[in-house]
Amino acid sequence: MPSTIDQNQFDSIPDSIEAFRNGEFLVVLDDPSRENEADLIIAAQDVTTEKMGFLIRHSSGYVCAPLSPALTIALDLPQMVPNNQDPRGTAYTISVDSADPSVSTGISARDRALAC
Repeated sequence: MPSTIDQNQFDSIPDSIEAFRNGEFLVVLDDPSRENEADLIIAAQDVTTEKMGFLIRHSSGYVCAPLSPALTIALDLPQMVPNNQDPRGTAYTISVDSADPSVSTGISARDRALAC
């Protein structure tokens, strides 16, 4: 059952944009009729090992990066599944790790931050 959230608990759009520009995390809520969830977002250019660790600890640990269709083509990233049946049409590509030679498993916060 969706709960009612006091609108005074939210930052203004201009304040949120400024925080995002300053490398801070934003918590973005979607509509209860959609997934009724929150996403913790940050610009990839601002991700550090510490910030990635925070994201992993305070979320499901499932980290996604939005990419334009043109960039997925330029990077030759195929779709995760050939016939997407997701009701929302989420176009996941295959998972990637950083090409940095110091990356080991790709699982640590450091390795994941390098992939940004």
